[in-house]
Amino acid sequence: MDNNKQDKNKTINFAEKKRAINKKNNTSSKQTPKNDSSPVKYDINKMREQINQLTRSNQQYKKASWPKYIYFFALILFTILLCAKTYEYITKKDVENNLPSKFVSQNTTVSSTEADDFSKIIDKYINTYVKSTGKLTVTTTSIHKNNNYIYIHGYFKYPKDNNEISFDAIIINKDTVKSLVINGYEIIK
Repeated sequence: MDNNKQDKNKTINFAEKKRAINKKNNTSSKQTPKNDSSPVKYDINKMREQINQLTRSNQQYKKASWPKYIYFFALILFTILLCAKTYEYITKKDVENNLPSKFVSQNTTVSSTEADDFSKIIDKYINTYVKSTGKLTVTTTSIHKNNNYIYIHGYFKYPKDNNEISFDAIIINKDTVKSLVINGYEIIK
């Protein structure tokens, strides 16, 4: 029995211990803090947890937003391709609608007076746009027309040189040179 009394004295009464701790906490919380200039301590673990929560939520947001960007980009690309295809279809239809059902024969020959006028226009343009130390000798070999377009083929020579340099020209409405091509180089566009 003595043994039981000794064991009884050694046991901890948890209810009393809990009351003592609560009483101690209540009295410390009722005390007013001192008015000093020491910084307020912040629980570093609490701060780390807040940072981790923010980081986790930002990562989840970034992970969730990538598919949205991909779908948005795919939608825009699809829309652009659809618009381009529609425009191509409409343009092709317009060209087909403007073509006559049957072409008629037109005169492609040019009168000799018109041919001389066109030769003079081309001579002037070639001597203007081709760099040379003197006047170039321009010879027109063929001229034909197709509605308002006049097609001219010929060659020219540099002074004191016998090499023939070919050219092709297109004149619109009998006075405007639309194109002048010399040896594959577009001089006038």
